[in-house]
Amino acid sequence: MRRSRDVGVAGVLAFGVVVAALAVAGEAWGQDARGATAPAGDTAAVRSTLQTLVGQLVSSDRTMRRAAARSIDTLGAPATSAMASELARLRPGRPAPEIAAVLARARGTGDAADREGRLDALLDLPPEAAGPAYGQAVTTLCLLRALGHIATPDAVATLAPLALDARGAFAAEVRRQLVDLGERATAGLVLMSHSHAPAAERWASSELEALGKRTPGDAVQTRDKQVLADVLRTYGRVRDADALPVVMSFVNADHRVVREASREALGQYADEAVPKLRESYGLLTGEAPPTDWPPVWLRRQLFEALDRIRNEDVDARVAAGLALTRDGRFAEAVASFDDVLARQPDMDHKAELVPAYVFLAQSIAGSDPTRARELLDKALRLDPSGPRTAQIQSALALLEGRDLERRGVVEEEPFRRALALDPSNAAAGAELLRIDDERRARKKVWTWRVIEAVGALCAVCVLILFVRTGGRRRRA
Repeated sequence: MRRSRDVGVAGVLAFGVVVAALAVAGEAWGQDARGATAPAGDTAAVRSTLQTLVGQLVSSDRTMRRAAARSIDTLGAPATSAMASELARLRPGRPAPEIAAVLARARGTGDAADREGRLDALLDLPPEAAGPAYGQAVTTLCLLRALGHIATPDAVATLAPLALDARGAFAAEVRRQLVDLGERATAGLVLMSHSHAPAAERWASSELEALGKRTPGDAVQTRDKQVLADVLRTYGRVRDADALPVVMSFVNADHRVVREASREALGQYADEAVPKLRESYGLLTGEAPPTDWPPVWLRRQLFEALDRIRNEDVDARVAAGLALTRDGRFAEAVASFDDVLARQPDMDHKAELVPAYVFLAQSIAGSDPTRARELLDKALRLDPSGPRTAQIQSALALLEGRDLERRGVVEEEPFRRALALDPSNAAAGAELLRIDDERRARKKVWTWRVIEAVGALCAVCVLILFVRTGGRRRRA
């Protein structure tokens, strides 16, 4: 009895396994390289999709191979972990000479004008004619390109093993990716320079030195706010003690992305940042924080104090600019607002600044149209969908029409568009009336000229007829 029950349970389990296998097989069968996509947050689905596409890279159909390569490029950052796992699986594959033989058959030169040439050439080669290492070579190059497009710190850090594996067969391709990325590779190289593999650490440190990012102070020298934020967060992840003062220096940055990255990195440092936090709090408030404050509470109090002081200064400058706007001193108001936006470009309530830019643009539209256009463009960026949007677009259309006229092109469309956007735009209406009056005046002038020409022609005809008639009379 018990044996039969066990057999029944085993049969049910076997049936379930078969059904599951058929479902997975059916799903894989229904996918192709042009439609294989996966939800961004579903890791299992991303891995399954990547495996399907990797299998299609060695298909005998050239179109399918190329489509699979394009689809891998579109998987994006959620596929970084899956790509790293796939590269780790390929790592103990074919020996370096076999890989080098396959790469040598590619037509790509690999120079700046032909970065994609080698991979495209491999995709054009039939797998059965390229050699046994074809799958490893083409898959590695395809994933390398996809990781370069993703360009997150984790994606860049995944490139280090590629430069060191297979006796450096892919080192040149990795190097080209780093050249393309430029300073965007900094955070990933910092992450790799703190790995537990000595060879990877040495390689990443040498690449950082080649970029001029040898120290934390060098690494944060960039105008790209996102690159800076990635570097700060990475220093927090690796808890680099030498970088802690650099991370602290951005804790009150004007740009929100950088400020939040610095504060997040300090949270990663945990207790290691407590002495610096206590020092900063004491210098800012004039009193030492209580010794029983935990690190989380200490960070929160410091950040709130910094935000309060920064916002007070910004609010004071904005209030002064609004007062100048009410007094009609638009140039001074705009100068004050420009200073505020330079210090804190992501400030709240930007819409309050728009009227000053619009009024100043209107006041100088006749004398300095270029400056007026810049002011209107800035006002539109400050509040793209605000109540003055139509008015600003109307003023820009008016300036466009006048600019065309200065270049000798008389066009009614910009003025009609300006009037449609803002019926109260009297200047656009006046321009349309002026163009219409000039057209009528030209028409009247041409009409009188035609009449004069016809009259002159008639007079000539009468004179000719008179002369011919007089001659006939004399002969008679």
